[in-house]
Amino acid sequence: EHSPNIGIVANHKILRNDNLFPLPKINQNNIFKTLKNIGFSIPHKKIHVAGTMFIARAKVFLPIANSSYTINNFETPDQAHTDTSLAHAFEPILCYIPITQGYKITDCYTLKIIQILHKIKISKTFKIIYENKITDSNKHIIKLLKIPVWHKKLK
Repeated sequence: EHSPNIGIVANHKILRNDNLFPLPKINQNNIFKTLKNIGFSIPHKKIHVAGTMFIARAKVFLPIANSSYTINNFETPDQAHTDTSLAHAFEPILCYIPITQGYKITDCYTLKIIQILHKIKISKTFKIIYENKITDSNKHIIKLLKIPVWHKKLK
């Protein structure tokens, strides 16, 4: 709600980076053809949710709703799971289209951690959990649970 640049939120365990683990070639051709029919090209960053278990902004799917695709375009269920059906092509497309529109796909755990950190920030225990400081020697350090997780020497 407070992050208009996020289009889809899912569990990190089912987020797939297609640049690292490419989809089968036969399915890629079907995906590319379907994207083109909707009026989109392949996004540079290819991430999708395995399956369709996610929360999304409804407006990210308007291009699909406004396309010529109907229920009649879809084949009967793919009992063999060959990844060649239109339904299998739409699985990554449901994420590619929001990415192409400039939306981000994120996992629900990262969002929850950020929300917790913002709530803790106002409490006295925040400094124990999260510390963001610039030292006397002009070094920027970020610590989580007293463990340095990032540092950079400033000019």
